[in-house]
Amino acid sequence: DEENVYRGTGDGDRLELSLIGNDATHDAMDEYVLEDLKVSHVMSKSYLKVGLTMSLKEAIKHICESQNNCALMIDNEDLLGGILTYGDIKSCLSKMDSEAANNSTL
Repeated sequence: DEENVYRGTGDGDRLELSLIGNDATHDAMDEYVLEDLKVSHVMSKSYLKVGLTMSLKEAIKHICESQNNCALMIDNEDLLGGILTYGDIKSCLSKMDSEAANNSTL
């Protein structure tokens, strides 16, 4: 008697999908939803551009304030140098923690 509901809402930049039901239903619905959705409907159309010379602390502040999950890293000529994601930040901080722990035990 589980109810299966698909709800999509968006403000032009965001799309929310909610599925209620069992795992088999989710898998089938996920496949259906992913098949019919176009990348252009779910991608972000607002971008945060951050200079390559900005400190990581400053870049994190801008990402948080803009409510983005990443920032486009641009050089002095406004060319893309890379993409900074929360995953990159977490990985860097984790590596720094590990290195600090290793150095303190030596």
